Amino acid sequence: MGRPKCFDESKVLDSAIECFWRNGLKASSIRTLAEEMGIAGPSLYNAYGNKQTLFAKALVRYADTTLRPRFLRVRDLPPLEAIRFFLFEQIEITLNDPDGKGCLFVNTTVETANGEQELSNEAIGYLNEIKDFFASNLRAAQSNGNLSPDVSVVEMSETLFVMIVGVCVYARMRPSRSELEAALAPAFKLLTAQS
Repeated sequence: MGRPKCFDESKVLDSAIECFWRNGLKASSIRTLAEEMGIAGPSLYNAYGNKQTLFAKALVRYADTTLRPRFLRVRDLPPLEAIRFFLFEQIEITLNDPDGKGCLFVNTTVETANGEQELSNEAIGYLNEIKDFFASNLRAAQSNGNLSPDVSVVEMSETLFVMIVGVCVYARMRPSRSELEAALAPAFKLLTAQS
């Protein structure tokens, strides 16, 4: 039986997220993580086993505190409006990220592309939730007559997904509002033309 945790796991994981998000998986040493998390190295090992396990738990926490609440915020909006709001919110999130950290899922996918396949797959799985969000709202818009049945839901959701992932990468360059709005303008035009 393992030792009971003597710390607030939510706070500790939030600190781990910040460290991984800022530095990446490889550059975040156990020592740095333990310092930022406010726990001793042995406690970190006892609680999580290794850095990869801690990172996987941090990804779950990140999904539960950043991505999934965004889906909940728009669930009562009409489908195309939900997508538009999600895209507008991405602009605000990017502008409120002065360190230009971007998206932890996108960063992880890029960093682990040639190794750490399990973590890469986990990050991709979370990103696919965004694609699924687009697809389900596009299908709902077709069902209620706000989106032409001639529109390919697969193609349109892929297009929107690539745009938002691109904005997440672009965030690392600290773009201005006008640059972000220009980057997503085709998506907004596409959605407005269909509504």
